[in-house]
Parts: sequence; C-alpha cells; structure tokens
Amino acid sequence: MFPANKFETMVFFFFYSIYLLIGSILVFNSTIVLNPEIPVDAYLGFDNAIFMSSIVRHPLLKLFMYPIYIVAKCIYICFQLKAATFFYIIVLNYLVSSSIIFIFRYLREIIELPIKNCLLIILFYGFFSTNLVLSFTIESYPFSLFSLSIFTYIYTRSLVKKYDLPTYFYILSSIVIGGITITNILKTFIPGILKNKKKSWLKLSVLPLLLVLVAYAFSFKYIKKSLLHFISFIPDNLTISEYTEKLISLSWGSNILFSSLYVNKTPALTSILENTYEYVPQYIYSLFLLAMIILSMIVNYKNKAVKFLALAFLIDVVIHAVFKVGITEGYIYGGNWIFVIPLLIGWLYHSFIYKKKESSILILNISLLLCTIILIVNNTIRMVEFIDLAIKNFKI
Repeated sequence: MFPANKFETMVFFFFYSIYLLIGSILVFNSTIVLNPEIPVDAYLGFDNAIFMSSIVRHPLLKLFMYPIYIVAKCIYICFQLKAATFFYIIVLNYLVSSSIIFIFRYLREIIELPIKNCLLIILFYGFFSTNLVLSFTIESYPFSLFSLSIFTYIYTRSLVKKYDLPTYFYILSSIVIGGITITNILKTFIPGILKNKKKSWLKLSVLPLLLVLVAYAFSFKYIKKSLLHFISFIPDNLTISEYTEKLISLSWGSNILFSSLYVNKTPALTSILENTYEYVPQYIYSLFLLAMIILSMIVNYKNKAVKFLALAFLIDVVIHAVFKVGITEGYIYGGNWIFVIPLLIGWLYHSFIYKKKESSILILNISLLLCTIILIVNNTIRMVEFIDLAIKNFKI
C-alpha cells in the first residue's frame, strides 16, 4: 500500500507532486472539482457527486466511500468547502499514485525488467490522460483503478511464484471490485477460468452469488433496472464511420492521449468536453500503441499472466466496442482498463530480452521514448488548457 524502496518512493512522490499541483490549482482557483450546484457532467462526463452514484453500476461504492465522506464532512464543518475538497484531492492523489506503484512493482518483481525500462514505462503510464484526470475526480474510477491494480499484482505474483491464494481473497476481491463497478467483477473470475479446475469453477459460482446477495438481494426490480440503465448508454443510429471514429478516438485514444477540449454551454449546464481526434497523427499514435499491446499478446500467448491481462481488456472491449455502451463518451472508462497497457508493454520487453533480440529491444526503446515525449508534451498542453477553461468557466 506504500512505497517499499527508494525507487518506488521516488516514483510515488514524483507523480503525487504533479497530481497534487494540478488538483491544488483547480481547487483553489475554480469550483469544477466539487460544485454543489453542478453535481454531474461538469467536465468530460464525470459525475463528482459520488453519493448520487447509481446503485446499479456501483452497488457498494457509497459504503466504501462513507469513511472518507465523514472525514471530509468534518473538515467542511470546521474549515468550509475548499478544505474538504482539498482533502478529497489528497485521497485521490494517493489512489492514483499508489496504483502506479503497484504497476511499477509488477514490472520489477514479476516481469523482472531492468530498472531503466521500468522507469521509462512508468513515466509513460503516469502521464496518461486518464491518470491526470482521475487524480482530481471524485468518482468511482480512481477506486476501480486502485483496486484492479492491486488485484492484478497480487494474483499475478502468486501465478509466477507458483503458490495458491486463499479462496477468501477472490471472494473479498469480487465484493470490493464488483461493489465499486459491477462490470469489473468479471475480471475477478478470470483466475479461476485460467486454472481450469473444478474447484476453481466452484469459486466462480460462489463469487457472483455473494455479490448479488449483497448488492441486489435477488430483486428482479434491480436486475431489470440494471439492464435498462446499461441500455440507456447505448447510442442509436451510429454510422460505421462515426462508430470507428468514436471507438478509436474516444474509447481508446483519449484515455491515453488528450484530444482538444471545448466548452459546451446550455441554459442548464456548462461542461468541458473532449473532441474526437482532429488530425491523422493522433490516430496513428493511438493505433501504434494498440498494435504494440496486440503484438505483446501474440508473442506471449502461452503466458498465463498475459492471458489474464488480455481477458481483462477483452471484457471492456466487449462492453464498449461490441455492445457500444458509453461509446460516445468512452474517455471516462479508462480507469477500468488502462493498467493493462504498461504491463503488456512490459511483457513485450520481456519476450525480446528473453529471446535476446537486441535490435527489437532498441526499436522498442526508441518507440516508447518517442511516445512518452509526445504524450508528456501533448497532455501537459491539454491540462494547461483544461485548467484555463475551468478557471474561466467555473469561477469562485
């Protein structure tokens, strides 16, 4: 839960400082982070009124958030709204920075990459647009990213070190991860599927049963409400070109590389939103990264750790690409899956190092370095743009 050595400490405080700077500027110069008058959709489709979150999509989120809410409420009573909002920022920064630490730890301890490769991958990952935005967003996604990163690290460590985790770990994980975001519970079943044993399949029947008992109490009303709720996020009448554009740009690319921003003003609401990509190089960048992780899946197809990552990613692909749930605002869902990208890149490095492909390692190093530079420059510019729009349109 905390940095364990000097490298982890360095990584943690580096990103924590950056995220805290962004959050502090927004908190003390605008009302966009927590505005009682605009509880939903103030920016990028996020709903910062976390206690208004849907029990259908986030059945136990309010319960998990309650201790944090109580502390924030006490701070609010004593020191007013800005202090309480800043407390939320501190917590969110910890969640996102700690999730990065678990990815870094995975790269070092499980994949056993050289430290220079670990640092390059984690520098790249830490500047993903999703991580930057979630560091100040009082929503379910920072909690999903944190819990999924921990689960992935613990499970994969047991897989590589060849020891079994107790059944209660999977039960507890399914309750926590599925309780935060219901669709993510499917990812906690993957270890049982990969084991391919009857005992594992028994776990698969126990886990959903427990969560359903807690979250829905076998109520047909909630099941029906769940289906109708998810259907409401499926757009109608998308052409093939519109579908492709939104899939590549909003559901995939914008979670990594920020697109341009614009302010949407209506009589009822002012929102900061993202455009779809406007330039060919943006699509090339996004498709190149997609090709990189697909290549990692192909060259490591026998590796169970990679199979886990591929199946976890596939769940979100099915939800958002096949069923088109939320495809028009796909940039808000990155907290459910972006952790697989640095890990698959890490496994790609591992395969090249293991096979002693020096030229491939060099190409991958250069490619990732260029991608990182482009990402940092682009996303820094976009964050400055976002802060400027927030200060102008959400004045204190």
